[in-house]
Amino acid sequence: MAGVGRCRHRRRRRAVGPARRDRPRAARPRGHRHRQRGARRPALRAARVRAYDVDLDELRAAVLELAACQRGLLALAGEVDAAQEQLGAGWTGVASSAGAAAYDGWRRGCADMVTALAALRAIAEAADGHYSRAVESTVALWRQVSA
Repeated sequence: MAGVGRCRHRRRRRAVGPARRDRPRAARPRGHRHRQRGARRPALRAARVRAYDVDLDELRAAVLELAACQRGLLALAGEVDAAQEQLGAGWTGVASSAGAAAYDGWRRGCADMVTALAALRAIAEAADGHYSRAVESTVALWRQVSA
C-alpha cells in the first residue's frame, strides 16, 4: 500500500539524479514525521456535538412515499409485462431479439429500483424506531431529573 505511514499533507519528494536504490543510505531524503516512533499520541480533543432535529412525522411521511413509489413501480412493471407479451408475439428476427434484450434490461433495472426502494424504506423505518426510542429515553431521563 503506497503512502501508508506518511503525512498526507506532504508530497513525496522524487529523487534527483541516480535512482534511490543506487544512492548510499545516508544520502536518501527523509520523510516528514510528526513524532518519533514509540512516542505517545497527544490526547484527543473532546468531540463537538452538532445540534440537529429529526421531524418524525416527516420521516414517516417519507416512508409512506417510498412505499407508494414502490407499489407504483410494481404496477407499472405489470403493465409493461402485459404490453411486452402482446407486442413480442408479433415480432420476428432481429426486431424480436432487440425488443427482448431491451425488455430484459428494463426489467433488471426495475427490479434493482424496487430493491433499492425497499432498502431505503427499511433504513428510514429503522431510523424512525431509533429516533423514537431516543426521544422516549430522553423524556424519561428528564422526568427523573425534574422529579
